[in-house]
Amino acid sequence: MPIVLYRIDERLLHGQVVVGWGRRLGIRFYVVIDDQIAESTWEQELYGSAVPEGAEAFFLAFAEALDRLAELDARPDLGMALTAGTSTMRRLGEAGLLAEKEVNVGGLHAAPGRERVLDYVFLSRDETEDLRVLAELAGSLSARDLPGSKGVSGRTLLRTRERAGR
Repeated sequence: MPIVLYRIDERLLHGQVVVGWGRRLGIRFYVVIDDQIAESTWEQELYGSAVPEGAEAFFLAFAEALDRLAELDARPDLGMALTAGTSTMRRLGEAGLLAEKEVNVGGLHAAPGRERVLDYVFLSRDETEDLRVLAELAGSLSARDLPGSKGVSGRTLLRTRERAGR
């Protein structure tokens, strides 16, 4: 299972991901699944600048990801797949691609319509529903900002969101 982590993080490729997670897990390739970035050379260059020397980044539109994730998952080196939001990750789950995968909620920040659940996770009602579905479709769902910090199970995350939304 070379794609060892599927992460939801609005900032996609940044220091916390490539240094905190990438070094700890031995990540050699990153797969960013985002329709807009897949069409934008300059955004790919911007995000790609965060990738450490010797590692690769792939920028895939959702439809292309459906076709290529099995191929990338069969690589001999370790990888991480990233989406900027819950809806794209949910769609991967609905396509049957996350059944035995670990999904990590890592960085969804304050914005209109979102409620604070954790210091680094703020969720809207729609995002909460996406995570409810993902909890059923993924091998595991948890929230954790860095690999050394204490994780929060998907069940606890959703329960905390319910209390915050009252």
